[in-house]
Amino acid sequence: SQETWRLSINLRKASSQGPPVVGMEAHALDGAVALEELRLPETIESLPEGVFSGCPKLTRLVLEHTRRLCRITERTFSGAPQVKIYVPAAAYPLYRDGDGCETNLWSALLDRIFQY
Repeated sequence: SQETWRLSINLRKASSQGPPVVGMEAHALDGAVALEELRLPETIESLPEGVFSGCPKLTRLVLEHTRRLCRITERTFSGAPQVKIYVPAAAYPLYRDGDGCETNLWSALLDRIFQY
């Protein structure tokens, strides 16, 4: 029988060893075909276009942002329709209503955003 490994990355732990992680490059996760869950600390300021397109098993993205939104593009989640986004319950209104921004790109993803 073939074993299946569940891969999960917590960038908060990675950044505790040095300077905080503030962003990701567009192809930072290319080849992460076994990645199922990704937890991003509030220090992450933005997510580039298509950053999750190389992660076919990624189903859970946990954002720890409570005071401000993480910036995204219209194509941040292109190629990754399976990803469900989890945000703190207290921060959900930021994602729903925007953070004082005229254009709230998160509002188009509300059917994929869940509170924890």
